[in-house]
Amino acid sequence: MCDQVKDKKRMKRVYPQTMNLDAVISDPRVMGIIKECGGKMYMSEKKWELALEELFECFKCYQESGNVRAKNVLVYVILASMLCSATINYADTREAKVYKDDK
Repeated sequence: MCDQVKDKKRMKRVYPQTMNLDAVISDPRVMGIIKECGGKMYMSEKKWELALEELFECFKCYQESGNVRAKNVLVYVILASMLCSATINYADTREAKVYKDDK
């Protein structure tokens, strides 16, 4: 909700509390949405490493649940990895191989 109404202050306050939900909510559909919002929040703050971590977790959750947004989030993962000069090529990971032939 914070992401939809663009309430960044509240998002920064609430998001760390969602990390405690990981054990309680094991549904990858829910965790994917939470991780995507967190990754985008970190990107807006230019915290590229944290954004990369959250977005890659989101990507894996979306893939596990069959969410069509997985491909879109992979673009964010690759962008965040370039911005933080990551040594891993996320486009070549096992999870991303599914999209290797996509434009």
